[in-house]
Amino acid sequence: MLRNNFNVNESCENGETALMVASAGGYVDVVNALLSHGANIKEHNVIGHTPLMKAACAGHVEVAKVLLERGAEINTRSNEYNESALSVASYKGHIDMVRFLLQAGADHLNFALSAASTGGQVEVAQVLLDSGAQVNSSTYSLPSPLECSISNSNVEVTTLLIQAGGNINGAITNGNTYLMMAAGKGDVRMCAPLIWR
Repeated sequence: MLRNNFNVNESCENGETALMVASAGGYVDVVNALLSHGANIKEHNVIGHTPLMKAACAGHVEVAKVLLERGAEINTRSNEYNESALSVASYKGHIDMVRFLLQAGADHLNFALSAASTGGQVEVAQVLLDSGAQVNSSTYSLPSPLECSISNSNVEVTTLLIQAGGNINGAITNGNTYLMMAAGKGDVRMCAPLIWR
């Protein structure tokens, strides 16, 4: 198809290109072929995801390595939720991808910690904390890691964050405390670590 002059950067209605689809699928050989024929490594789909973000979201480290070697920008943010490759990998719990991206220079660790907390990813949250993420941070467009974990009933992450110094007396935007938020949902399991700390 490429030898017959198909447009390597053609996109569908949601902005996905062949490179994005191949990256999400983990197809290293296809990714290399597309890049060799001029695929745009910095292209964004409608919500602002790049090929690297697609690979990170699916946990395909080998594809991410190729994309970074070929000039992908590791800290690009999406236009819809302000996501990065690190935050989407953190939310999904792809620990090997998270470690790789951190070693490759990914930043926005606080946002990634909130994403991991939202997704209930204990191991990823620990790696991010060990790498310097701030437990009491809040970033656009996600609230603090504790609020993210409590609102999603992620007891193990909440316990980890409290042990790491998370401020259990923090308040959400309407002024309620974290305990009020858990109690208002009738979430007994979530109330326990907030009371018996």
